[in-house]
Amino acid sequence: MLRDFFKTRARSFNKLQWVHNRDYLRRMIRCCKLKKSDIVLDVGTGTGVVAKEIASKVDRIIGIDISVAMLKKGGASGIGNNGEYYVLRGDIREKIFTENLFDKIIIRLVLHHILTGLDRAMQECYRILKPGGLLVISEGVPPSRRTKKRYMEIFKLKEKRRVFLDNDLIALVKRAGFKIVKTDTLILKNMSIKSWLKNSNVPEHVRNRIFNLHKTAPKSFWEDYDMKYRDGDLFINMKKFIVVGAK
Repeated sequence: MLRDFFKTRARSFNKLQWVHNRDYLRRMIRCCKLKKSDIVLDVGTGTGVVAKEIASKVDRIIGIDISVAMLKKGGASGIGNNGEYYVLRGDIREKIFTENLFDKIIIRLVLHHILTGLDRAMQECYRILKPGGLLVISEGVPPSRRTKKRYMEIFKLKEKRRVFLDNDLIALVKRAGFKIVKTDTLILKNMSIKSWLKNSNVPEHVRNRIFNLHKTAPKSFWEDYDMKYRDGDLFINMKKFIVVGAK
């Protein structure tokens, strides 16, 4: 069950290297074109890293997540400097908010967890976004089409999830009625596989199998991830893709 998955994940989520990466946060925030008068929704807010980063920059930000455990890790509502920050347990596939409410909606590394009703979630984002508002989505994606098969083998051991390529995300946003106004790609360099696995809270025998799938991957996988082996660990360049849609 997804809530049980996130209860386990919450234990060390904030230790994952990408979570607090400053370049990643800045790149996403820049795509949002925030204004002080904005009301923002952070979908799948988790521990509130994105929401807290922008709370002082906008009038109000609401973070929703299906996981109580993740929300508790993030702390209470009401933080921020001259901005209001609220959190609530909720599912973006459900009609929680009134239409045309938000100026911006942010969804960072969440959509791959939505195994059913993904188009419904996107349509709900469209409904609750104001005309002219922006939807900013980011996902981790394979660095190339030829690495997708091994990527899927790796993540099948770790969790149930969707795997997107760049064009899949663009098509998803367009299907919901949004106009694509921007795409961006960020490469997070030299990310430790062992650190990622340790802080993902997967059992040791699964960590070993996933590590071995990286180590024994085809030459093309090593090339496209610019993967390096040193001191008993593997280091890769992770690709994060950003899509911005306007209503």
